[in-house]
Amino acid sequence: MAEYRNCAWNTFCKKEGEDYNGNIHTFLTKMYEDDNHKNAFETNHGLVMVHDARLKYNGLNLFYDQDSINYKKELPIFKAHWIQAAKAKKTKSLEFTVSNLSGMNLFKIPLTDFKKTDEFGGQGSGPRVNKGNEFEEHWQKDTITFMSGQLTGPRYISKIKELNEKFEKETGQSLIESIQEGGANKPRPLMEHGKDIVVSAGGILKEDMGETLTDITYKYGKQKQPRYLSLKFGPTVTFFNCGVTGGKKGSLKLFVQSEIESYKIEASSGKRFLEIFGIDPVRFCQSFADYPRSAPIPNHVESPDYDKGAIEKLLKSGIGFGYTMVHNTTGQRSSAYGVDIYDVDRTYLNSASTITTPVKIFYGGKDGRGKRVDMTCSSSKYDFSFNIRNKQGGVFPSHVMCDYVKK
Repeated sequence: MAEYRNCAWNTFCKKEGEDYNGNIHTFLTKMYEDDNHKNAFETNHGLVMVHDARLKYNGLNLFYDQDSINYKKELPIFKAHWIQAAKAKKTKSLEFTVSNLSGMNLFKIPLTDFKKTDEFGGQGSGPRVNKGNEFEEHWQKDTITFMSGQLTGPRYISKIKELNEKFEKETGQSLIESIQEGGANKPRPLMEHGKDIVVSAGGILKEDMGETLTDITYKYGKQKQPRYLSLKFGPTVTFFNCGVTGGKKGSLKLFVQSEIESYKIEASSGKRFLEIFGIDPVRFCQSFADYPRSAPIPNHVESPDYDKGAIEKLLKSGIGFGYTMVHNTTGQRSSAYGVDIYDVDRTYLNSASTITTPVKIFYGGKDGRGKRVDMTCSSSKYDFSFNIRNKQGGVFPSHVMCDYVKK
């Protein structure tokens, strides 16, 4: 059995009013929907089944029974109180009555005796798993299981069934093939397009990116009509991740270490990239050349002069259209809870890439002490966070990335 850390209150609530990664929902669903006591929790005392819970905070003494016939009404109430208790500054406690798997030997344990297993975002002592890749593999395996005739089951089959019904209506055909393509090498370097800097599809500028961005492709009917799925895992994910040193063939050279050290960006594409976001060249160079620093760079600057249209073109090229997003928003592994599915068509792309807020710049990162520059802005669909940093353990920038959180 893998060695896991113990749970804590912040395993389930890190921010006020938030069920972190859906972990409370996962815990309570496992507790209440334990049909014939088949759901075991790993704890300091081994595998146990939960029979009831007692939550105390702010003078309240609340009891919840796993066998409650009204658990569907009780679960959201328990969840709401759990979140409120996590915010309580005074003494709080959450204690469970548990037993071994045979149902014998009842005893009580606190929340902190439960192990932070994979389902609660934990990681055992074995080899680390890329959770995004694992999500793709699980989705593909469940699709193959679905295609074999199993229309109900655990994990993602219910979501696959819903999605397939939609695609069948669109194509008038049946699903005949599912191809996992996430591991295919499909480079997306930055390129210049007039005065703009955009994300390319293998050196070509286009917005219809389904075939380029697909992680899993469903094919329908004898003509194998494709439906492209882009799978994303976790609350914050990446739209694009591009090199900036010109080291690889087709990669645009934006920034050179010697130029940053001399506090003078000479490369025309680098100058233009800074202009697009309204980034001050000196403070940009300071973010890297002056690292580490004893005092933070003055921070949280609203860009005085950014090119809104150019940023929107960069976003459009990075997001693209012509695919279906399958986003595990909670980062909850092996669970359909929190999987958000939506089509990214041209209309959606236009809305998603239209900036509705000013651009903010964070020299030296959010705390002003880092070896990076961050830029943030929002559209009606997403909160974007661009960052220029080194991804290879060095100081000077190697990549520019665009992460997002869906609203």
